[in-house]
Amino acid sequence: MVSLAAGTSLASARTPSVSRVPPEILHEIFLRHPGYADAEVTSFKNGHRCIKDTDCGPLCWAVVSHVCRRWRAVALHSPSLWTRLTVSPHPEWMAELLHRSAKLPLQITANLDQEDLREERGESFELVLRQLSRIRDLFFASLRPLRHEAVKLMAGAAPLLQILVIGGSPVQSRIEEGQFDNDYIYFPALLHHEKSPRLERLEVRGAFHGINLYGPCASTLKHLSFRTIIPHLPWPNVSAFLDVLSMLPSLETVALERHVLEPPPFEWLNLTDVRLPHLHTLNLHTTASECTVLLLHLDLPALSSLGLSAVYTFDSVDTLVPAIASKISGLDAPRALYVKGFGKDEDPGALEVSGFVGPAADCLEWSTRSFDVVLKDCYDHAEALTEICKRISLKDVSTLDVEGEDVPSEAWLDMAEQMDSLVYLSVTGAYAIAGLPEMLLAERTLSPELEGANEDEGGGEEEALSERLYLPNLTNIYIYDACLGRRSDHDAGQPGPWVEHMCQALKVRDEAKVGPAQVHFDDCSNVNQAMFAALEDTEVMVDFVRSNDSVRNADDWEWFMPV
Repeated sequence: MVSLAAGTSLASARTPSVSRVPPEILHEIFLRHPGYADAEVTSFKNGHRCIKDTDCGPLCWAVVSHVCRRWRAVALHSPSLWTRLTVSPHPEWMAELLHRSAKLPLQITANLDQEDLREERGESFELVLRQLSRIRDLFFASLRPLRHEAVKLMAGAAPLLQILVIGGSPVQSRIEEGQFDNDYIYFPALLHHEKSPRLERLEVRGAFHGINLYGPCASTLKHLSFRTIIPHLPWPNVSAFLDVLSMLPSLETVALERHVLEPPPFEWLNLTDVRLPHLHTLNLHTTASECTVLLLHLDLPALSSLGLSAVYTFDSVDTLVPAIASKISGLDAPRALYVKGFGKDEDPGALEVSGFVGPAADCLEWSTRSFDVVLKDCYDHAEALTEICKRISLKDVSTLDVEGEDVPSEAWLDMAEQMDSLVYLSVTGAYAIAGLPEMLLAERTLSPELEGANEDEGGGEEEALSERLYLPNLTNIYIYDACLGRRSDHDAGQPGPWVEHMCQALKVRDEAKVGPAQVHFDDCSNVNQAMFAALEDTEVMVDFVRSNDSVRNADDWEWFMPV
């Protein structure tokens, strides 16, 4: 006969161990379900898949409550699990979810553009907005005007609100005659320092008719982003954007992204000059004219990162580049420079120039980008790059990475003129190397005082040459995906004019005791034994890695490297 105590012990031993997990531990396990953890992503879509190739819906984590009655009880009595909610088209269910969250702060996502059950979804959104006082993050989008009740609720106090993302066109473009309602005119009216005192981030995505601020926002507002993806969208124009910025002196980051099909007209007069003393990051993606005006009217003493992508730059380089340089010159001097562009067609594509700072600037992947300038519709890359190089300091650049097809000699010379600290040079592109030997042989003009000092000290011709050559500290050149010569030279077993010119440059620099010490070729084409022999005869360490066995016709060499 088994005693009662022994029977209880035996039953406990037979109970699965997972059923004995304390409720607080289960709660922590539920919080780590990917469907709950990924709900923190600030997006109108669920950006995760718990099962491969299967898109998850909202509250997919709730399957844990279907395992057993005990797990369900723990989930239903854990309010923090019900604080990240997507507005449902079923008001009764929305009310139940809000009830389960108790009084905890909420993160709400509302995509009101879905056609099915639109009215019911709007009713659910109003239920949520009645809890505005405890909403921490709010993401909502609507291409149609909100119902009157929702607009009024958005004028309430939001003492916990930290992030607000607005998408679409949630209010009407015009107020009916005789109707003066500040809750509509200044929608969302909660954007006021007294109503949302903790607001830190404001994003407006594709707002057809814009927003009007009713006085200054909270002094806590640090991040502002306007993104319009629909062409011909008039808002925000330069004037409206500057007016908004003038009421947000606490901003630390600003982003403006506009997709336009043609440059919008705007008035250059009566624009506001704005000082943002705390702003450290500025990102602009709009027309060249708007970028120019904004850069000229913004005073940013704390700026440390500039991102700019300008369209319609074909006739604006003369005005845009000085405005860009005025901001870059206030940043930390770059230690690495990345240049991409110089397509060999009539339309050379975009020109991109990026500067990097930090202790790992010799590796672009590990260093910090201080500026990134992209000029689209720019037909003369050499001119634009020359203007940029003239106006910013490149004296600390130790790494230069150039990627393109047709990099002319003048562009190489303009980059090299300031780069006395350059150590690593990387070149990628079939014909980007054409002007490289000329740059390596280029000499600067010494001042009469320096030449006289060399003569007085008995300096030889070798010392004078080492002081005149550009890039005196260059040690390594990396050449990727380059065509080293014409097919006719390759087939004839000749090194070709570029290799001969390069060998001459390497020998001159070696005699002057300046670098490079090593030249690396990787995945290059039209390579033959004569090239190997000529380069190895220079006393410079030459390394060929993954030589490409393919042979290009390379008729373009006639343009880039005349015989």
